[in-house]
Amino acid sequence: MKKTYFKNIWREIRGSISRFLAIFCITALGVGFLAGLLSTTPDMRYSADAYYDNTRLMDIRLLSTMGFCDEDITAVAETEGILAAEGGRSVDLLVELEDGDTFVARVHGVDMDAQREGSAINQVELLEGRFPENPGECLVLLEKVPLSGTEVGKSLTFSADNADLEDTVTETELTVTGIVSSSYYMSLEREQADIGNGRLSMILFVPIELLNYDYYTEIYALTENTAQLQAFTDEYQDAVDIEVERLETLAETQVNVRRDQIIDEAQQELDEAREEYETQKADAERQLEEAWQEILNARAELAAGERDLSQARIDLRDGRAELEQRRVDGQAQLDASAAELEAGEAEYQAGLAQYEENRTQLEAARAELDAASEQIEQIRVLIAAGMPVSEEMQAAVDQYDASLAEVEAGEAQLEEARLLLEQTRTQLDEGQAALEQGRIDYENGIAEAERQLAQAERDIASGQAELEEGQAQLAEGEAEYESSSAEVEEQLLDAEYQIRDAEAAIADIETPSWYVLTREANVAYVSFESNAEKVANIARVFPFFFFLVALLVTLTTMTRMVEEQRTQIGTLKALGYSRGAIILKYMLYAGIAGVLGSAVGLAIGLCLFPAVIWNAYSIMYTLPDLIFRLNPQYALVSSLALILCAQGATLMACLSSLREQPALLMRPRAPKAGKRIFLEKIPFIWRRLKFTHKVTARNLIRYKKRFFMTVIGVAGCTALLLTGLGLRDSINDIVGKQFDELWLYNATVVLRHDGDDQNDFRVQRLLEGEDFESTLAVHSEAGHAQTDSYRGETTLFIPREQDRLTDFIVLRERVGHEPVAFDDEDAVVITEKLSLRLGAGAGDIIEVENADGERAEVTVTGVTENYVQSFVYMTAHAYQSAFGDEPEYTSVLTVTTAETDEQRDDLATRLLSASNIAGVQFTATTQESFEEMLQSINTIVAVIIVSAAALALVVLYNLTNINIAEREKELATIKVLGFTRQEVAAYIFRETNILAFFGTLCGLVLGIYLHAFVVQTAEVDMVMFGREIAPISYVLSAVLTMAFALLINLVMRRSLARINMVESLKAPE
Repeated sequence: MKKTYFKNIWREIRGSISRFLAIFCITALGVGFLAGLLSTTPDMRYSADAYYDNTRLMDIRLLSTMGFCDEDITAVAETEGILAAEGGRSVDLLVELEDGDTFVARVHGVDMDAQREGSAINQVELLEGRFPENPGECLVLLEKVPLSGTEVGKSLTFSADNADLEDTVTETELTVTGIVSSSYYMSLEREQADIGNGRLSMILFVPIELLNYDYYTEIYALTENTAQLQAFTDEYQDAVDIEVERLETLAETQVNVRRDQIIDEAQQELDEAREEYETQKADAERQLEEAWQEILNARAELAAGERDLSQARIDLRDGRAELEQRRVDGQAQLDASAAELEAGEAEYQAGLAQYEENRTQLEAARAELDAASEQIEQIRVLIAAGMPVSEEMQAAVDQYDASLAEVEAGEAQLEEARLLLEQTRTQLDEGQAALEQGRIDYENGIAEAERQLAQAERDIASGQAELEEGQAQLAEGEAEYESSSAEVEEQLLDAEYQIRDAEAAIADIETPSWYVLTREANVAYVSFESNAEKVANIARVFPFFFFLVALLVTLTTMTRMVEEQRTQIGTLKALGYSRGAIILKYMLYAGIAGVLGSAVGLAIGLCLFPAVIWNAYSIMYTLPDLIFRLNPQYALVSSLALILCAQGATLMACLSSLREQPALLMRPRAPKAGKRIFLEKIPFIWRRLKFTHKVTARNLIRYKKRFFMTVIGVAGCTALLLTGLGLRDSINDIVGKQFDELWLYNATVVLRHDGDDQNDFRVQRLLEGEDFESTLAVHSEAGHAQTDSYRGETTLFIPREQDRLTDFIVLRERVGHEPVAFDDEDAVVITEKLSLRLGAGAGDIIEVENADGERAEVTVTGVTENYVQSFVYMTAHAYQSAFGDEPEYTSVLTVTTAETDEQRDDLATRLLSASNIAGVQFTATTQESFEEMLQSINTIVAVIIVSAAALALVVLYNLTNINIAEREKELATIKVLGFTRQEVAAYIFRETNILAFFGTLCGLVLGIYLHAFVVQTAEVDMVMFGREIAPISYVLSAVLTMAFALLINLVMRRSLARINMVESLKAPE
């Protein structure tokens, strides 16, 4: 009998496989969605915690206003509860890539040996390459979009634009040896820098010795008590807070160690400076003494020079007189010699003329003799021959001989005269030459004397110039001496003052402050925790409505199944089966479908939903592999809730049927008495309806349970769809409204001092330049606002010019967009989210607390629309009235002309070059970060929408399937009556479509309230989601629901075609 019993159950499953699969699918969807989303946040946190543990992410980070020494690290490490402590160095520097582009990098100096061994705190994971082995090598943090030029093997250079670069690093050029990931920088969101364009573009890890500091900028610590605790939990935070308190206690005494070290170093430097001062003072005095002696020597030399110059002038005057005398005497001698020479020349010429005359006469005489010589010789021959000659001939011979003797005597005299003339000529020539030579010697002498005099004049002039130059140099030297003496005296006095100031500064060195920070100060940790909490908030609300719809449909299905099986129940009861056995059959049916659906839903949901959401957040984070865990509380609660509810509904339905007698059970339940419906009372409408339409109208009203179950089921699915789409609208509304409509400024400039520093010429020039259309100085500080029911973080925001705040921030009501007044001198306007949390509005009194912990009560004058962060806008008068101090305007809201990233970077670089500008934050950058975060949330919303759509399909299929199964005899009847397939389909699906239509309308209304509830529940303190649902979301929700209904109609046509008319019309007997 048992075998037959269980075979009957198996046949029941096979015979109603569509119903079984519907329960299976609904259970799988409900359980998988609920358990999957509920498990997502624990899985995210567990995976992140495992990542933190594997990479030894610090539990505590310590900062100091004076840095840390080795003794500080040792003291921290030896503190009770501290597992390990490690010092680190970090600095922001400009880095130039090989292509010439310059970016801002945060450079961390770490112990590379510890990193290589895996024992370092904040251990990095090597993804590519190797760890550095030399000071000139580095690791680069993996980015989602790596900068070109940061690959392994590339070179990076610290830009020469870095201040005090030589004092900061020992190497200016680095080689990338590896790409790493770090849990410390898990988020892609980066902190602000105070150099370059203010944006961190890369993170570098270098050997700690590369950073040329003699101190540590931070200390990282791991605690013992948190090793087994999971991050993000209250237990973990409480354990860390205990260590924070211990370290804060340690800081009270340990800070003096660093102070004493600094004082000792400063005192040593001061002593060296004082010694150097004394040395330089002695050197200066010696040099001044030497300089004064040189001046005295120069004065003596100048006096001697003046004397020499005076003597030279006298010598020059005497020389000129002597030269004149020599010129006169020489000229006289030359003139005398010339005269004497001229007389000799005249005498010579006279003698020469006489000689020429005598020579002429002699030559004439000689010619006459020569002419007569032949005759004389003939006569002589005749005489010699003894021939007689005449007396005349003898007289002629005698005369000839006498004349010849006279001629020869004259020729001898003439020769003597010639010789004398020649001698005279020679003497005259020599005299002339001597005269010329004398004249030359005279002229040369005169010229030489004049040259010497001219040289003497030049020498005197040169000596005078040198003397004057010497006098000028002496005067300059004396002036320089006086100036140097005064300057040295001033420098020595300044040095003495500096020494005294240094002594005073050493005496005034304040005790440094230690800041003990936890992971809550890490951007990546807080951001991840916030996003995980957003998932948890959504999971705490949305899946339960999803689950309720699935549960309602499951209950309906099982209740209808029991109703359909009343004949079989009566038969089993008549055959002697016990009530328990009969109930067990249906409970097993529901249980098997529920258990299998739960198992499949858990298997898929616990993996699918966390994985999808985890991958969505990988857009914002560098995440490890997700660790899937079975969270028994969620698995059991979701599975048991659905199974037990289905079992309970089955039990109640079975018990209700089993109260009747078997004979009554084996007969169909008597149909309800027919009633006229409302439309029948309106003849104008009723008479114009077709027969099939009248049947549809009667059936809709007649079967109220079917009507409400279908409408409620469809309404639930539509509401879920609308909630999902509306949630997407609410999230997407944040960016457009906050950054485009409410915040009219596009950059915030943070000053190092109070707002009066705008009067600084450079800052004023920058902020009034062509890059800025308008500016507004504001005071902004972190604080709290509270009432009796709530205390929350907020930002106190005070503009310097009260009437210009609305030019930069729109103050308006969210509903109606009516302006919120800010013209009263005591105006206090709070943001809407803060107003809702505080439960306070205009006219209510709230308590605000500033950054110093001072508290004051203020009256709220208005509530303004706002979506990002929380603000209390106060006038300067209201702030001063509340806290007694005038606000210090530390920031400037600006409207800039920079529209592109390049323009913003250029503007930021120029602004940060000013010494009293600490930072620049562009709203475009904040908007981009926010959009990335919302993109991840949109993925979650997409998962919700797809799941809601799947549930709608299953619900519509199940309800339609139940509707057809309940009315098989009715459908068989109209088929026998000759209705066509199309008419039969229209007969049943017309009702389904109408019910789906009403369900969709109800779902749209229900979705509005469900959306409002989900949005308010899923929000975090610092963000307010939009409250409006876009019209397209209503349209999409309705269209999708009706499209699913039509799709199910197409699918169910095969079920209508398979109805067996003979079997369906058989009498129950």
